[in-house]
Amino acid sequence: MADTVQTENKSKNNKILPIVGVAVLVLVAGAAGIGLRLWQVDRAAKLAAKPTAVQQKTLDAQKLALTGDYTTAHKQLDQALGNDKLSDSERYVLVSQQAATYENQKDYTKALASYQQADSLQPSQNSAECIGRVAEALGNKQLAIDSYKKAITRINPNRPTGADDKDRYQNMIRSLGGTL
Repeated sequence: MADTVQTENKSKNNKILPIVGVAVLVLVAGAAGIGLRLWQVDRAAKLAAKPTAVQQKTLDAQKLALTGDYTTAHKQLDQALGNDKLSDSERYVLVSQQAATYENQKDYTKALASYQQADSLQPSQNSAECIGRVAEALGNKQLAIDSYKKAITRINPNRPTGADDKDRYQNMIRSLGGTL
């Protein structure tokens, strides 16, 4: 009878051991998953708090331009643009800032060239609008009209101000003598 009790206990232990092993494995995996998620959240917060090198160059150039030091602003942007490892998105940000700096200087010819370069890197509603605005300043009504029409086609349909943007562009086109 003692042998029967020992055999039953071994049988119960053999059944419980895999269950306990699976439970421990699930707990360890869950803890690792939670730890990984906490690390990801912490890393994302740190990255969001610290601007990238491109963002920092853009901010620095904006500050310089606001003080009227356009030459240094352009030098910093040119230096940043000299990096061969920039993505098109990063290059777009820098070229757009370069264009805005030229526009603030009222150097519309260089601003137009820079906005067109930005648009070739990353076509957007904003770049089309900027091209239109600078073309107007240069007296190139047809380019302005064409750019505002292009901006209309690039309006994000989910954007809350999309309808207002479209109306504004259409009014600008009409005021320039264009047709819709």
